[in-house]
Amino acid sequence: MTAAGTQPCARCADLEKQFEQFRAQIAQLQAELAAAQKNSGNSSKPPSTDIIKPKKKTKNGKKRKRGGQKGHPKHTRPLFPDDEVDYIDLRCSECPDCHGPVVMSKERPKVMWSAPQKLVQMLC
Repeated sequence: MTAAGTQPCARCADLEKQFEQFRAQIAQLQAELAAAQKNSGNSSKPPSTDIIKPKKKTKNGKKRKRGGQKGHPKHTRPLFPDDEVDYIDLRCSECPDCHGPVVMSKERPKVMWSAPQKLVQMLC
C-alpha cells in the first residue's frame, strides 16, 4: 500500500515481492556463512567436522624439499682406512646358476655384500 492508501501498481508489487524474497535469501546465506566460519579453532566443534582443513604450518613459514638444499655444502661419510678393511678373495669354480665354467673378467671386482666391520669382495 502506498501512503495515500491506494494499491501500488503491478510492477511495484512485483518489485516488493522480489525484494522480500531477496531479503529472505540474504538472511539464509548469512546464517550458512556464520555456520561455515565456525571451526574447531574458534568453537567447541570437533576437528572432524571442519569443512576445510587448515594447512599445516612449516617452520619459518617456508616449505623446503627434503634432502640437501641448494648452496649447502655436501656432507659425506669418510671411507674406511685400508688397515681397517679385510679383503677376502672368493673365487667361483663354476656359475651358481647354470654350473658352467667361469671366465675371469678384467673388470674391477664389485662389492657384493658387506659384513659387520668388514668389506667383502667377490671375484667371479
